[in-house]
Amino acid sequence: MKKIIGLLKDWTSLATGLIIGILALQVVLVREGVILYWLEGLCKSNDANDLYLAMLGAAASQASSAGVVVVFGLSAQP
Repeated sequence: MKKIIGLLKDWTSLATGLIIGILALQVVLVREGVILYWLEGLCKSNDANDLYLAMLGAAASQASSAGVVVVFGLSAQP
């Protein structure tokens, strides 16, 4: 497992390619009907779920930025 993690850390383009490949495979499988598209009900809703999902996306973006700032801030202290 450490060897795989080390390979992904050294070859970031390989990791990016794997992620893109997995997402492309998921799109193909959803379009072919092999995997059910479970978010379809949320995409077509017109009630409070739309607002909740929009707020959730913004909160996730802000939280990830804050996490990066905290990690770099703590690592810079002696």
